[in-house]
Amino acid sequence: MAQQELVIDYNYYQTEQCSFEDLMLASNTLTTATEEQFQQIKNEQWFHRVFDMVTLSQKNEMRMATEIGNLAQAQQIMIDILVRLSERDSNVSDLVKQSFDKIERLSRNDVLLAKKLTTLEKRCILGITDETDIATLNETEREILGGTFYALMHQFDQVSTDQQQYANNLMNYLDFQAQNINLHEALASISNIEVKRLMLTSCLEYCFLSNLDFNFPEGIEGIIEEFDFGNKTIREIKARISSLYNLRGKQGFVDKFNAYEYEEAYEEEFYIEMPERQVEEEVIELQEVTISSILFIPPGERKLFKNNIVHISAYLNCEGHLEFENCIIHYNETDASDEITLSEGASISFSNCQVNCHGYDQNSFIQAKGENEILIKNTELNNCNHFLQLNGEALLEIKNCCLFSPDENFISSTSWGEVVTGQISDTAIHFLKNIDRESNTFFGARDGIINIDGSILVSNCEILGLEEYQKEKMESFTFNISKGEYKNCSFTNINKCIQRGEAISETSFDSCTETIDTQVFLSENLNIVNCLFNACENIATGDNIDIKNSQFIDCKNRVANGRGITFEFCEFYNLSSNHSSGMDAIFDFSCGKTSATNHISKCLFDGVQIDQSFLIQGSTYEKIPEYKVYVKDCDFRHCTTNRKTNVIVSKYNHYYGLFDRRIETTPVSISNCRGLEHVNDGTGHAEEVIIRSETPTGVKIGVAAAGALGGLPGLAIGVGIAKLLKDDDLRVE
Repeated sequence: MAQQELVIDYNYYQTEQCSFEDLMLASNTLTTATEEQFQQIKNEQWFHRVFDMVTLSQKNEMRMATEIGNLAQAQQIMIDILVRLSERDSNVSDLVKQSFDKIERLSRNDVLLAKKLTTLEKRCILGITDETDIATLNETEREILGGTFYALMHQFDQVSTDQQQYANNLMNYLDFQAQNINLHEALASISNIEVKRLMLTSCLEYCFLSNLDFNFPEGIEGIIEEFDFGNKTIREIKARISSLYNLRGKQGFVDKFNAYEYEEAYEEEFYIEMPERQVEEEVIELQEVTISSILFIPPGERKLFKNNIVHISAYLNCEGHLEFENCIIHYNETDASDEITLSEGASISFSNCQVNCHGYDQNSFIQAKGENEILIKNTELNNCNHFLQLNGEALLEIKNCCLFSPDENFISSTSWGEVVTGQISDTAIHFLKNIDRESNTFFGARDGIINIDGSILVSNCEILGLEEYQKEKMESFTFNISKGEYKNCSFTNINKCIQRGEAISETSFDSCTETIDTQVFLSENLNIVNCLFNACENIATGDNIDIKNSQFIDCKNRVANGRGITFEFCEFYNLSSNHSSGMDAIFDFSCGKTSATNHISKCLFDGVQIDQSFLIQGSTYEKIPEYKVYVKDCDFRHCTTNRKTNVIVSKYNHYYGLFDRRIETTPVSISNCRGLEHVNDGTGHAEEVIIRSETPTGVKIGVAAAGALGGLPGLAIGVGIAKLLKDDDLRVE
C-alpha cells in the first residue's frame, strides 16, 4: 500500500458531467451503506459520475471511480470532495449541513474519517477557512479582542455559564487575557476589515449565548457600533450564528475552539492509501525554440510555451496572457534585447520551469507596466538578476520555487502607494557560491534582491548561505518590502536579511549579521514576535522596532542600535562583546531631545561576557529633558565584565557642548531589576539554555513544513534629565 495523490477536476463538475443531484445521492447513500452493499453501489451511474471527478494526476488522467476498493475509501474521498466544492457551491455547503450528523456517526469508528471530519466541520459548518480562522489574529489584535470581551462582560447583569465556557475556550485557543482598554481607539486602529469581522463575529456569538437571542442590553449595541460595520454585514453575521445554533445547538459555540487542535492542513491535493501502481515513467522530449523577432500577444489571447527550451533574444510585447509550462528559459545569453513587456491587464505564468540568467543587464527581463498578474510556481531560477520590474498595480505569487544565487533587483517595483500585493511561500532562496567583490554582478551593487513597495506575505521560506559563505561580501538586503510580513521563515548564514517590513513572526535567524536594518526608512514601524536569533551579530538597527517573546542565543557585539526600540518578555542567553572601548554597547540607544524612548522590560539576561564596553547604554549628542531608556523588571544572571566598577548597564553618558566642554547626561533609568549587584559573581555563561522550537500556542518557529524545501522543484523531464558637571565631577561606571 502507498499514499496516492488525488486532485479534483473542477471543470468536470462545473460542466455538469456530475450534477448536484448526484452529489446528494452519493452523500445520502454512502453515509448509511454497509460494506456488503458497496460492490453493487460501485455499479451505479451516479457513483461513476461523482468519483470520476477525482483523478490520480493533475493531468486529469486515471479517474477514480474504478480504482476505489472499499466503502471507507469512498467515504473519505467523498468528504474531501464536499469540503472543496462547498467553497464554490452554496448548495453543496447546505448539503453538508444537512448530512453532517450522519457523517459524524460514521467517523466514530474510523480514525481517518474522524480527522477529515474536523476539516469538514470547520470549513463547511462553522465557515472557518485559513483566511477566516480567528487564530490568524496577531498579538495586538488578540489584546484588543480581550479588551472587547472585558467591556461586553460588564454590560450583562449576569453572565451565563455558556458565555463563560465560550470565553474560556476562546482565550485558551488564542492565548490572551481580558483586560480594560480604550475600546474606541483600539478598534479604530485596526484597518483590516476581515480581522474586524472575525472579532465582531466572536463578540456577537458571546452575547448570543446569554439568552440565545439578539435582544442585547443597550450598552452592547454601543460596543457593536464601535466596529463600524453596516446593518447588512451585522445581519449576515447574526444569520450565520442563528444557522449554527439551529444545527448544533449552544454546544456548537461552546466547543467551537476545542475541536481543531489536531486539524490537518487543508491542501488542494489530498491523499489516500491504495495499492502501488506500476506506472511507466513518461519521457518528454523538449523542443528548442528561439525567439529572435518581436513577438506580439494581443489582448484576450493566450500564448503557451509547453515542453520547450526557450531562447529569448528579442522583445515580447504581451497584452494578453503568456504562459510557460515545463520549459527551460534562457535570458541574457547575448547582447540582444530580450525583454518581456506586460501591458495593462496582461499576465504571465511559469509552471514547472527552469529559468537561467546568463549575464548582467540593468534592464529587467520582465517589465510589468500596469495592473498585471505574475504567477511563478514549482520553478527553479538560477543566477537571476533584474528578473522582474513592477511599475503599477500587480498581483505577485511565487510558490514552491527555488531561487539559486539571486542577484540585485531580482524583483523591483517603481510604483509609489504600495499597490503591489501577493505572497512568496514555500520557497527556498539559496546562495550557492562566493562571489568576487570586484565583480559587477551578484553583490557588487547595493540594490536589494527583492525590493517591493507593497503588501507581500513571505511565509514558510528558507534563506540559506554556505557555511563558509563570505557574508561581508553580501552588500544587498534579501528582502526590502514596505508592507512585508515575514512568517515561519528561516535565515541561515545570511548578511543583510530584512530592510523593511511591518511584521516578523515565528522566524529563526542563525549565524546572520546585519540581520534587520531599517535605518534608511525611519518612518516605518516593525513588530517582531516569537522569533529566534542564534549566533547572530548586529541584529536590530533602526527606529521604532518592537520585539516581544523572542530568544537571543550566543549573540555577540550589537543586538540593538537606534531609537524607539522596545524589548519585552525576551530571553538573552550567553551574550558577548569583544569591544574594548566604553563607547560601544550591546544595546546602544540613540538619545536626543526629541528622540523616541526605548524600553527593555520583563526580560531575562542569563550569561553575559563583555570587555570594557557596556551591556546597555544611551548615547547622547545633545541636552535631553528626560530619560530616554527605561530598563525595568529585568533579571540579570551570570554576568561578567572587565570593567573595575562591575557596571554593565550605564545610567550616564555625555556629549560635548560649547568650547568642546564635556557635558554629562543621565539617559537611562533602571528600576526593579534583579542581579545587577551580583555582576562578576558568576562565570558569564548560562547554566541551562532551552531553545524554543515553537510558540506557547504550538506554532513552529522557522520553516513550518517541508513544502518545496524537502526537495527541489524540477521539470517533468527530470531536470533622564541632563546635568552640567565639571570634568572632575564625572561619575565613573
